[in-house]
Amino acid sequence: MTDRQYPPGPRGHWLSGNLRLLGRNILQLLEELPQQYGDIVHLRFGPYRALLLSHPDFVEQVLVTQNRIFQKPPRFLRLVRPAFGNGLFANQGASW
Repeated sequence: MTDRQYPPGPRGHWLSGNLRLLGRNILQLLEELPQQYGDIVHLRFGPYRALLLSHPDFVEQVLVTQNRIFQKPPRFLRLVRPAFGNGLFANQGASW
């Protein structure tokens, strides 16, 4: 899949993608990205792609109504849990 098939998002480094953004104020970043790119923002962290969903309807669909089809890959969880713990960002299933 090419970048043209993904929603808009910040252009990242060819190898590391948008990892540099994580060094910024995360809360500010989560506020700015949807203002710049819309309710669905495409991000890339090294070889991993992610979507930042900002519209409440999208968030409800992923976290509530259809949560069983939106499972986070184990490799992703191993990467984000050291930084974010087992909170909303890295948690899933019944414990969420």
